[in-house]
Amino acid sequence: MNGMAENMEHEGFDLPFLLKEIDILADELSKLPPSMDRTALELRLAQMRQIVELRHTRRGMKNLDPN
Repeated sequence: MNGMAENMEHEGFDLPFLLKEIDILADELSKLPPSMDRTALELRLAQMRQIVELRHTRRGMKNLDPN
């Protein structure tokens, strides 16, 4: 999995595109009938979105750190 993350970084990872796609998927999930499965998927997707944003933010902060 780390190899995939490194490849995304070297290939100009498009964070806004990924976040937009996650939001589209979340919107599609919200159209399904309420269920425990849907709720679990929505929660997992929300966690994934937060992790992606956090990792990208931390990586950006490392690049700005002069040390």
